[in-house]
Amino acid sequence: MSALQRAIGIGLLYLLTIGTGIWLSNSGRPLSTLFITVHKLIALATVVLTSMLFWRLLKHVQTNVLLLG
Repeated sequence: MSALQRAIGIGLLYLLTIGTGIWLSNSGRPLSTLFITVHKLIALATVVLTSMLFWRLLKHVQTNVLLLG
């Protein structure tokens, strides 16, 4: 799987996280524990996959090319 396909998948997960968050905020109170848990697990998976993607991309960058400042 290429980096572009992973980035598209992560983008879709971000949209899914935002969508479930909006849906949860518009739903009535009390909030369902199942839906909150699913929303949080989707968000956690998104953060972990994003971190893994950036780690793999930055692993191939030469440190003398990378400008910090």
